[in-house]
Amino acid sequence: MSMGNNNLSRVLFKEYLEANNLKADGKRNVFFRDGKKIAFSVTEDKIQCRQFYEDCLGLVCYDIKENEYYEFDRSDLILSDTPSRISPTGLKAYNAYPWR
Repeated sequence: MSMGNNNLSRVLFKEYLEANNLKADGKRNVFFRDGKKIAFSVTEDKIQCRQFYEDCLGLVCYDIKENEYYEFDRSDLILSDTPSRISPTGLKAYNAYPWR
């Protein structure tokens, strides 16, 4: 399947939600689990999330090369000092990387 990274991320996010009976939070790659908002990211180099929103409490990152899912609590992440994106509503997103 040949598609851009953003389209691939959307497809894998949708598949993850369906496989785990989870609900998305609007149009962004964020879902609800146990009442918490969790960001979803797809990567092929290193574990990271380019749009970790400030209202998220965790991250699920899918590594394409390893075919593996990694999960992190917000306390396990280092966030960039400046936002990578600010939504029209003012919600900020940051680059996020695991510290361990």
